[in-house]
Amino acid sequence: MKRVVVIGAGVIGLAIARRLIDHNPSFHVTVLERHSEIAREASQHNSGVIHSGIHLDPDSLKAHFARKGSLAMRLYCMSRGIMMRHTGMIVGVGFRNLKTLWGEWRASFSVLRELKNRAFAQGISIKTLTCFGVKRLEPHARVLGGIYIPSVWIIDKKAYAKSLFWGGKKRGVEFRFEEEVFGIKNNGHQFIVRTKSNEYEADILINCAGVYADVISNLARFPGYKIIPWRGEYYEVVGVKSSLIRNCLIYPAVRPGSMGLGIHITKSIDERLFLGPNANIHKEREYVFEDKTSPREFLEEARCFLPQLEEKDLRWAYAGLRAKCISEGKEADFVIKIESTDPIFINLIGIESPGLSASLPIADHISEVIRMSI
Repeated sequence: MKRVVVIGAGVIGLAIARRLIDHNPSFHVTVLERHSEIAREASQHNSGVIHSGIHLDPDSLKAHFARKGSLAMRLYCMSRGIMMRHTGMIVGVGFRNLKTLWGEWRASFSVLRELKNRAFAQGISIKTLTCFGVKRLEPHARVLGGIYIPSVWIIDKKAYAKSLFWGGKKRGVEFRFEEEVFGIKNNGHQFIVRTKSNEYEADILINCAGVYADVISNLARFPGYKIIPWRGEYYEVVGVKSSLIRNCLIYPAVRPGSMGLGIHITKSIDERLFLGPNANIHKEREYVFEDKTSPREFLEEARCFLPQLEEKDLRWAYAGLRAKCISEGKEADFVIKIESTDPIFINLIGIESPGLSASLPIADHISEVIRMSI
């Protein structure tokens, strides 16, 4: 019997644990989570979007797993009654005022062309929109034009995480909460994982620790990774103006490769309207946000598409941390790597957006990697 320890009970760790026990019923799988419940960090503090992959380098792991995950997530949610809604995505060109209109259109044109090229390279269906085409989809939005990506959905991210948890638990996965990992030792044939009160033996150790993934890798003597937490905040549009958007997600035309996708407009699964996230380096890895970004920053960006908004219509909602892996001063791709084979140690580092979309195919990939390694 192989003993498997998964560090981290976000959607990546949950999906991997469930898939491993599906494919290997004889495995003893334990998930260690430092919080008192599942999915306390990035898995919940996000937009809940199932992405198409259009913003990503077509040759990247992020794009590969996002494309596979788009269909897999929909099938999973449909088969289990998890709420989801087809939204589509408008990547559009807004403008602040008539004086800046021409300049903003010219600046965005090359971005839209690059996104079209990426869509073509990945086989993603898109439609070019004029301002009239946008009005048919979202009558209250002021958008000069852009592209529409049909293959974008919103899901109930909490229900999805709970489904993975209960699916694993019913199959025999053991979950241990409030078990922060402080030490990892390789005794030659197993890893010994030490928490404050327990030790766990692992023939296979899988690192899904999010913003702490580089710390866990260092504990296991696999250095060389650096996670930079990026904070993304969200404001909610409250009152009557929360109905300005009917259904579509509206994203600004931000150049691919930027550290974020810009402050966008999202109608959540429970019909609430959110603006965000922004993207700022966060010095700490903990979810403690004493300083909140002024709503004026969000208002300035959002009014390019919804000029009706005023500061009194916004209420700070929540914030999340993205585990950005930095390599040679640039944002890196997903890192999914077998660091050792006897015993097996697998790193999953920098699994940020589109991590939610990619969680199921990543779990399938890890299961296959382990099958080929034992």
